[in-house]
Amino acid sequence: MPYNQGFELHIEIIENLISKQIHYPHVVGIDISKMSIDVAVINCQSMKVSIALFSNDSDGYQKMKKWLKQQGNDCGENILFCMEYTGLYTRNLVKYLLKRGCKVWLESSLHIKRSIGLIRGKSDKIDAERIANFAYTHQHEAKLVKLSHPTLNQLKDLMKTRIRLQKSLHSQTVAVDELLKIDPKSGREIERVSRAAIAGLRESLQKTELKMDELIQADQNLRALYELITSVKSVGKVLA
Repeated sequence: MPYNQGFELHIEIIENLISKQIHYPHVVGIDISKMSIDVAVINCQSMKVSIALFSNDSDGYQKMKKWLKQQGNDCGENILFCMEYTGLYTRNLVKYLLKRGCKVWLESSLHIKRSIGLIRGKSDKIDAERIANFAYTHQHEAKLVKLSHPTLNQLKDLMKTRIRLQKSLHSQTVAVDELLKIDPKSGREIERVSRAAIAGLRESLQKTELKMDELIQADQNLRALYELITSVKSVGKVLA
């Protein structure tokens, strides 16, 4: 093996070993609901576990920060937060933590359950502690979240709205078409009363797609990436 190649291989092995030895002073597991967050923090030296409940809003996040400071950590970059991805309920908390430089790991509930195995008992406090234990055991596998571009978040929301509108429109039109085939008289009546709803869904869908285009065109980097993707044969707006 050439010297340079062998040297690079050794460097890679050392880097991999170092990455697997990441050890945070504190690891936090959070169970999130619409109104509240249950927080369990593990002191990785003493293995002491502390649990507290806070509201899922800016006031609750500030109180959590003060509480974590009492546990010996200032809610900064040397603490790992792990939580299950729950869509909208996680968004503001993740944004708050990332702006403070915290390490945030979003993991699927299924993966956490499979890793932990079957455990008796069910409550938000127990779930928060389970997530904390999972994060402590698997911290070297943490997939850290990065602060998303605001435009990307808007596009994600619009895409979800677009999908919901498409499903509603499809459901409405298919129901009318099937009824027209089976019972034309009743079908025509339902078609008449549904006309405004179907037209409204189509209009909302069109406005959503126009807004998505506006956001893409207003961002130079996104526009360039979008044009590159859609230049590939068979890739249209939907796939992009």
